[in-house]
Order: sequence, then structure tokens, then C-alpha cells
Amino acid sequence: MTKKCTVYQNFISDFDPCAAGPCKNGATCMAKVQKGKASYECYCAKGYGGPQCDQRPCDVNPCLHNGTCRTTAGFSSYFCDCLDGYGGKNCDL
Repeated sequence: MTKKCTVYQNFISDFDPCAAGPCKNGATCMAKVQKGKASYECYCAKGYGGPQCDQRPCDVNPCLHNGTCRTTAGFSSYFCDCLDGYGGKNCDL
């Protein structure tokens, strides 16, 4: 089955890419037009990141030996607070 979409000249639509709620965890969705296409950008709440604000660096529990995972400002990465006797990025040394 083939579907055909015809776009007429001067066609105007009220399509809102944020209406479906693509941004998660309390993020703010901002509709935008990029290269003639409707798009959106998510502005994530603190501690979340990724294109749809559905990721947190500490969700995968990267810190070993009972280290505590903490996210850096702006969600860009994480660091581990290691217990005495352990070190390294993931408390693995």
C-alpha cells in the first residue's frame, strides 16, 4: 500500500511538534523550524539530559565498590565519590 501526500502552495498548518509531549521528566519543549521543517528542542530539568531529557548519567550506576555517583553541572558527565582505599573515575582503582 502506497500513501501519497500532496502539499499545496501557500499551505499553512498549526502543527505543534511539542503537542505529543516528546520531552520527559519535567522538561520544557520549545517548538522551532529548522531548514523548513517543524522540530523541537527539550530544555531539561536539573539532573537529566539527552535529546528528550530521559537520561541521567548515574542511572547505569557506574561507580564501583559502593562509590556514590554525582552528576556534574549541566548533566554533561558524572563523577564518583569513592570510599577510602578506592580511586579512579569509577572507583575501580
